Amino acid sequence: MLKTQYENKLWEFILRYENDKTNFIHSSLSKNLSEKNILYETTYRSIMLRPMFYLINKETLYLKYRRQNLWHIFRLLQYDTGGTQEDILALIKSDIENKVKLKTVNLLYLTNIFIQNLLSLIFSSCNPSVTSINEDYTIAYMVIKIMKYMCEDHNIEFQTIFFKEIKIDVGGINQNKQINMFDFMMCTLSKIAILARWDDVKFNEDENSISYFYEIFFVMIEFSIEMIQGTSRANLNRIIKSKEIEKTYFYKFLCIVKAIVTNNNNNSEIVYNVRLDIINFIVAFLEEKNSPQKLINVISNLYNPLTIFDSIVNTLKKLYLKYANNNTKISSADIENEEFDNKKCKFFIEKYFSDTEFSESQEFIFVNRMYNYVKLLSSMNNKDALLIIDSIKLYTEDELMDICNQKKKKKNNDSDKKENIMIDPKYC
Repeated sequence: MLKTQYENKLWEFILRYENDKTNFIHSSLSKNLSEKNILYETTYRSIMLRPMFYLINKETLYLKYRRQNLWHIFRLLQYDTGGTQEDILALIKSDIENKVKLKTVNLLYLTNIFIQNLLSLIFSSCNPSVTSINEDYTIAYMVIKIMKYMCEDHNIEFQTIFFKEIKIDVGGINQNKQINMFDFMMCTLSKIAILARWDDVKFNEDENSISYFYEIFFVMIEFSIEMIQGTSRANLNRIIKSKEIEKTYFYKFLCIVKAIVTNNNNNSEIVYNVRLDIINFIVAFLEEKNSPQKLINVISNLYNPLTIFDSIVNTLKKLYLKYANNNTKISSADIENEEFDNKKCKFFIEKYFSDTEFSESQEFIFVNRMYNYVKLLSSMNNKDALLIIDSIKLYTEDELMDICNQKKKKKNNDSDKKENIMIDPKYC
């Protein structure tokens, strides 16, 4: 028995459509769903989800309902992730048990929606006058966001669905080749990285010219990370199941983006964000306890700790010059000619303790994550990583506090001098 006015109204619209096959264009169904979502009343969430997914899967209702229903599903997952995941899984299992031909939650169809809009936004980057950039970009973005939230909180069931159940055709007309969702993400991310040309960005380049692909790249990296965090060993083994590792999409992706990660000859905020996203993705494998050693070896061989440490040093040089020169233009030659000595170590320690904004800077966050990569590999007895950690002069806690106190004492002395100057009669 239906309990609320909302449920009765929703049921009325569903019956009208099923009996009369009338269009929803002039109804207030979408308005009802929107208001319900805004109020975050998720008690009857499963009743809401079924028509939402139903409307997404209907081609004839594409223009009117697809985008807003994707938004409603995304907001429900965002607000109550665990409960919404359970309701969606219940819909999937119900279709399997009842052997329903037209699935309520068709994740493969949702993937096809993403592919269609992704292709459109790629073509739009070449000729923006041809298609609607905002619409295509938004839909592609929201589809991946929904999938990301499905895997949130280490949801092994959704992770396994994307690793094992969803198969995407990538072969040509006369080929029958299918890959799972993770491999498809690696393949697509590789293509985006090539099209965006982030590996070729120079100093003081216009940010607008390299920002177009960033949002979709970022959300796809997020989704890929959620797929691997807390997942099973069996799922992770699927990433490198091929005997020829060099032919896997994961390996190819790591090779393509390596030039971006190690590109220190720029000061672009977009590129820093991209580099940080890639490192976060790589570190996620090292932090995952179920990662097979074979996969860790692939990563550490391609991203040698010595190469990563070289990027750390160059980034710190760049950061030092940025503060020393008051954000004036920096060139590759400036970085190459600068030496990283003990003086700079003390500078960064003082800066860390005295400037709260310093630790929130892109460069510091990026360097910190890169160093985390080296530390994690050293804990796995990687020889090059151990060599780096053993070679670094680590300041003790007392030494750090001493430097900090010296800095504070100097500030206080300077302040006292200023006060004395102000009250000295000869200055009046």
